[in-house]
Amino acid sequence: MIKRAWMGVLLAGVLAGAGHAFMDGYQDRKGVYFGFDAAGGNGKAESNGGGDTSALGVMPSARLGIGTEGDLALDLEGGVFFGSDDGVDQTHTGLYANVQKFLNKNIYVRGGLGFGVGKLESMGVSDSENGIGFQLGFGIETFLSAENALRLGAVYRSHDYDDSDFSFLGLVAGLTFY
Repeated sequence: MIKRAWMGVLLAGVLAGAGHAFMDGYQDRKGVYFGFDAAGGNGKAESNGGGDTSALGVMPSARLGIGTEGDLALDLEGGVFFGSDDGVDQTHTGLYANVQKFLNKNIYVRGGLGFGVGKLESMGVSDSENGIGFQLGFGIETFLSAENALRLGAVYRSHDYDDSDFSFLGLVAGLTFY
């Protein structure tokens, strides 16, 4: 009899704990989240003197943010573009504060402001600059499970340096963990 009572208490505790597992909502975008993205596309650096270089490259990035409501999120995102073409290697690093708005359950638009550091290297000569930047994006995000989502979309990123400008246009795929 005492064994059954203890088993009942144990079972009640397990069930009570399980009920709290999804208190924040099933497939809910509220609360703290983090994510990883990988973008591929064209990065173009233009100097104010008229010359430019364009390169296909990749841009991995990471996001840490908070969902304030089910359809609005704020995050910090850091990413690096790596590209090389015609003997010119480009590296552009950016840190952005973003706002993301979900227009419905899956479709989102996002924009952000931040700063960037760019480095162009050709034949052993290196030039590095920093400046302000912005980014715009849109896409779809769909949940794979209760707390993990896959995102596919497009992104445009621009950095305004002292003597040159950088722009990136590409496709992005990523995972978000809510």
